[in-house]
Amino acid sequence: QGATVALKVANASASGLESWRAEVKALAALRHPNVVSCFGTVVAPPSYCLVLEFCSGGDVRQALEGPTSGGFFWSVAEGVATGMAYLHRKSVLHRDLKTPNILIGASGVIKLSDFGLAVRLTREAMGPSNVGTLRYMAPEVVRREVYSKGADVYCYALVLYELLVHNIPFDSWQAQRITSAVAFHGQRPTLPPGTPAPIKALIESCWRHIASERPSFTSVQQALAQAYATLQQHDLDWLDEPLGHPMPSFSSPELEGMQRSDRGGDGSGEG
Repeated sequence: QGATVALKVANASASGLESWRAEVKALAALRHPNVVSCFGTVVAPPSYCLVLEFCSGGDVRQALEGPTSGGFFWSVAEGVATGMAYLHRKSVLHRDLKTPNILIGASGVIKLSDFGLAVRLTREAMGPSNVGTLRYMAPEVVRREVYSKGADVYCYALVLYELLVHNIPFDSWQAQRITSAVAFHGQRPTLPPGTPAPIKALIESCWRHIASERPSFTSVQQALAQAYATLQQHDLDWLDEPLGHPMPSFSSPELEGMQRSDRGGDGSGEG
């Protein structure tokens, strides 16, 4: 009683209500410190609401717009990996892991949120579907192939990249260019110079083109723990840069051709 909560109001469209029902179903079965808590629902047609834990720190995308405090990279990286490892143990795919869907709760605890696209795996892989946010979407999802837990791991790599540069992956790219470069040509953002070797290796393993070669989130947790234990202080300070590091540009003949042919499109695929 007397607790502050957040109300998430469903879009009144058919797809909005479908997403609301999926989120209710997903959150009802989840209890973890790194997953936002759902306290109940409000059903008063045409209004449908989720009563959620209030996260006073906002979301990670918002936090990256300003200076971040010491340890922010590790807090988010470890919190997300821990929460995602829990989801995957429960056979739940998030399917829309990105910085706006990662909240900062009391005392800085990281909380996964927005389970409107989450789905429970009833077999080893999901059938073809094109869901999520294009900038974070795994190549196999973009290509509408079968996919599984590795698709979430790919998204995680883009989250780590964003933590380094404080900018959205493929920020200036049109949707057509992202689709072609990522899904069919294996292009990835260029990591900033100075990225500590263990973090570089982790990110590159998580966004491998072949999903089966990506690590599990349990392995990601182990890699993070080992990296933290072995990195020198100057590397830890580099990861703590309050404003992030300049986002490198990269090009190739293929990409330059795609850039010249970019025409319109919906731009971001952001949700």
